[in-house]
Amino acid sequence: MTHCDDIASKFLLQSINLYIEKNSPSSQTNTISDLPEWFISAFDNWWKDKQNTLHRERTAGGKISYNPVLLFDPGHCEITLMVPAQHIQSKRPLDEVVFTVHSSSEIIYEETHPPLCHEGQGYVSEEFLLPLSVPSDTYYVEIVSKDSSKRFPPVAIFSPQKKYACFDYETGRLISGDNTILEKSAYVIYSEPVTINRRVQ
Repeated sequence: MTHCDDIASKFLLQSINLYIEKNSPSSQTNTISDLPEWFISAFDNWWKDKQNTLHRERTAGGKISYNPVLLFDPGHCEITLMVPAQHIQSKRPLDEVVFTVHSSSEIIYEETHPPLCHEGQGYVSEEFLLPLSVPSDTYYVEIVSKDSSKRFPPVAIFSPQKKYACFDYETGRLISGDNTILEKSAYVIYSEPVTINRRVQ
């Protein structure tokens, strides 16, 4: 920016504000009105493509996955449980299913969900997101219908041996495993207060 005039500086600032508003809708800056319509339209298309790509990576991680996953939302500084769409077998007409989420000590969510559509011998539920306001080392998700029930594998975030969790910087998805060396940027969240000392070379 050293050799640019005020017009270029203003354009860059408004472009940054446009990204901030998309990434965190609650942050309305009202400083993008001078951006050209073609630029905003192109940005909107890029943003939709980016969100679709992140959605595929979050839900699949390279393969089809129907298990609930944990996501970190940096815009709101909160952890969210995402329950992907579920295929539900039922021989009888089905008008609702019940999703239940437990923390390590209590039920934190129990709601009925209407099936999204009918497919062959079963139904498909709709994906939903649940902000987790109750801290827990592990979360348990169960789905119950008229004919069946399913308990998913526990969704663990912390353990007595592991007091931190790493979330992929791009997708927000919880990085599983016990690797202490990260191969890419990540958000790191600790279950307890920690002191970080900068290493001086």
